[in-house]
Amino acid sequence: MSEIQALLERLQQQHGFTYEVKDLSAEDWKQMQADAYNNSVGNLNEVDGYNCDACKNRGYHAYIDPNGYEIHKECKCQRIRKTLRLAKRSGLGDILSDFTFNKYIIFEDWQQQIKDTAQAFCNDDIAKWFYIGGQVGAGKTHICTAIAAHYIKQGLDTKYMLWCEESKKLKAIVNEYDLYKENISVLKNAEVLYIDDFLKTKGGETPTNADINLAFEILNSRLMDKEKITIISSEKMLEEVLEYDEATMSRIYQQAGNYRINIGKDLKKNYRLRG
Repeated sequence: MSEIQALLERLQQQHGFTYEVKDLSAEDWKQMQADAYNNSVGNLNEVDGYNCDACKNRGYHAYIDPNGYEIHKECKCQRIRKTLRLAKRSGLGDILSDFTFNKYIIFEDWQQQIKDTAQAFCNDDIAKWFYIGGQVGAGKTHICTAIAAHYIKQGLDTKYMLWCEESKKLKAIVNEYDLYKENISVLKNAEVLYIDDFLKTKGGETPTNADINLAFEILNSRLMDKEKITIISSEKMLEEVLEYDEATMSRIYQQAGNYRINIGKDLKKNYRLRG
């Protein structure tokens, strides 16, 4: 009992618990240990910047199974943390804290409309497609990153795709069936896919047939699954890309509905040129 007493006192000092120190059964002792773990504070937030009240940043919850064994189950925040790590490796993670709805600066009515539309999309459980295209430097990446962050915080598997880089890699391995399938499946199956600079090409040339075929394969697969969410930003307005693949893009046009935004070409809307 002295060892149990010593451990109880140490746990009470660390976590501020008050336990009745009486003849603890083995079951009570195990449950007490699980409770102590579940009330301890972890430091995963120092690694990825995400705070979870449910597990106190430990990443796991302790349970006693029917056989009396203590088991640790992953907290739902682990999925979010994994997504944040993936987002950071993809290049999106570094801007998640900067490109938020709160930091989206509004000077004119058209910017307010963009923000209102994006936030309405986030609050619409039925909406699955968001498309914003047009003027360079008008905040398209900012607003789409804010949308992606909304879903990351909900714990959805979110994938960022910078079109010009990812498409180049995929086209290079298209003849390596297993490798190509493995890489493109990530884009097809992600619960949320954010495609940035959709169909952008080096030097602004017309997308090749290989580009169009790749876009069709990814987008058509996602259109077939009505639960998947797709966010697209592009220098091209949705009406412009209809000429490349009318069948697929017209379906996206229809699915996006009120959540398709066109920003007319106007240098005054390029805020990179300000200051």
